[in-house]
Amino acid sequence: MTYTIGIDVGGTKIYSILVDSSNNILAISKKKTKKGTPDFVLERTKGCLEDLFEKGGLQASDISGIGVGFPGPLDPDQGIVFEATNLPEWDHFPLAEKISEISNTPVFLDNDVNLGTLGEALAGAGHGAQNVIGIFLGTGVGGGIVLGGQLYRGTSGTAGEVGHMIIHHNGPKSPRNLRGTVEGLTSRTSVVNKIKKKIKKGDSSSLKS
Repeated sequence: MTYTIGIDVGGTKIYSILVDSSNNILAISKKKTKKGTPDFVLERTKGCLEDLFEKGGLQASDISGIGVGFPGPLDPDQGIVFEATNLPEWDHFPLAEKISEISNTPVFLDNDVNLGTLGEALAGAGHGAQNVIGIFLGTGVGGGIVLGGQLYRGTSGTAGEVGHMIIHHNGPKSPRNLRGTVEGLTSRTSVVNKIKKKIKKGDSSSLKS
């Protein structure tokens, strides 16, 4: 039996899972990434790995590989993160290498929404379709494209990234200080902030606890 680990690094949390060769989920671990600096994310990632090993009764030598999804532009071949919109201090950081060092395991890095879209195409909502577009709403907004069953990256590696498209010239500002972007209008963070402002102004809520 072989085992693999999947790690999703987000703007607010790290979500990790341990699966066997039949894709059965054996363990799950979550950690907050509120600070979000590279060192902090590595520390939290190490904590997730320790949780998974303990819950699964395994050790690093039992793991065939770790797949990591990260929210930002990166080089999947070199395992380097260029930057991160919703996490501070990321500048050409060798994330795959660093996680491999703390886990003693091969690590494969790619953009989180690319991996999410590929996963939906292979085994989720897009299963059986050759061409799939995925749009993911979270701390930010991201998108991925699968064409002919293969992940399509485009010339700059950011094909499908609709979050920073400007759709309302007078809309709210996004974390990149751009006004009226898809992310600034529709991300979970943006929607929650809008609700908080309205409640603070005295607007009533239809939600009851």
